[in-house]
Amino acid sequence: MTSIWKKTRYILDNITLEPVVFLFGLSHGLYSITVQSLYISKVCAVNLNHSLTICDDIYQHEEIQTEVQKYVSQLQAYNFFLQGLPAVIYSLFAGPWSDINGRKAIIVLSLSTSKDFTGGYVAFFFACHSYITDITDDSSRTKRMAFLDGIFPIGFLMGLGLSGIIKKKLGFTYCFSLAIVTSWSSILYTIFFIKERNSSEDQVDNTDDNSTTQSANNKVKKEPIWKMFKIQHFQAGVKSTLKRREHDLKKKRFKWTEIDFTVGGNIIAGFMFTFANVSWLVYVAGIVSFLGAAISTLLRSLISKCIESDEIGKVFSVIASGQAVIFMIASPIYSLVYKATLDFFPGLVFLVTSCLYSIVGFLAIYLYFGLKKVENSRKNAHELREEELLNRN
Repeated sequence: MTSIWKKTRYILDNITLEPVVFLFGLSHGLYSITVQSLYISKVCAVNLNHSLTICDDIYQHEEIQTEVQKYVSQLQAYNFFLQGLPAVIYSLFAGPWSDINGRKAIIVLSLSTSKDFTGGYVAFFFACHSYITDITDDSSRTKRMAFLDGIFPIGFLMGLGLSGIIKKKLGFTYCFSLAIVTSWSSILYTIFFIKERNSSEDQVDNTDDNSTTQSANNKVKKEPIWKMFKIQHFQAGVKSTLKRREHDLKKKRFKWTEIDFTVGGNIIAGFMFTFANVSWLVYVAGIVSFLGAAISTLLRSLISKCIESDEIGKVFSVIASGQAVIFMIASPIYSLVYKATLDFFPGLVFLVTSCLYSIVGFLAIYLYFGLKKVENSRKNAHELREEELLNRN
């Protein structure tokens, strides 16, 4: 009993950003699918001038649904670019700023109502991962990042579950209102319960610019890390873009409603989803691909172990900006491809993504072992530097 209490006490004492990430996921779940449904509803009734009777039951009108989804895809192709550009610019400046002034302000701003101009999703997670890197050591960092990344989909899926029911029973307004409440709850929690950490704390003394070990360490780590950046950027950008097309295809092929989305898996194996012609295969695909989300966590953790503590914000901001750029490029392409193939092969975007993910997988495995060597070299360099300092004293 004492052991259980100690473990419980340890977990409670180490809770930091987890409630914030959970509330953030809950908020996103409440409005993500609802926004997509709102797009379809407004395009159907306003832009294409169909009657409300048809638009409210659009999934029973195949030709009209196809027409609406094509229009929505084209509209979102431009919308994604306009939303992504501010995130790129903002994140490039926010990272170095957070190394000096802390992560708390970045998190609060990314949760605000003007999130498209303050980084939004991209800035939020770059700041959260930077904060976790600040407060953990190498041995516990991967576990803490994995736990943090695992909290988000729990909140997101709960939000999806609520959004379908709320939208059907009460309408769009209540769904968006609840999302705003959860966002403000996460902001208040961050302001009052998250302790800011000075980036200069617990850093290893790196002021010896003439140290040959430091110079060698910088050379050995630079190239593999930049390769890892490219994989991280591509993987995250394609993943974010693909989610929108999953929503459209599920509705067209299986006639899923918002409530159906709350039950189904949200990370679908590309090949299985491409050729799925029955609903149950979608769930099987979700089970098969559940480990795919671990790629980002592993890459971030490895990168954080190969850089100095005063570079965390800079590095993670580059990753975040790269994700936003990929999102800006991939979103219009995926939207236009989906629009062009909707009539004869709507699952083509998932087939292409599966092939691209296969390439990413091989590269990630190759670089995983490469970064492990870099990490060991960095540890050895620090040990040599400490010995040099001891010998001088």
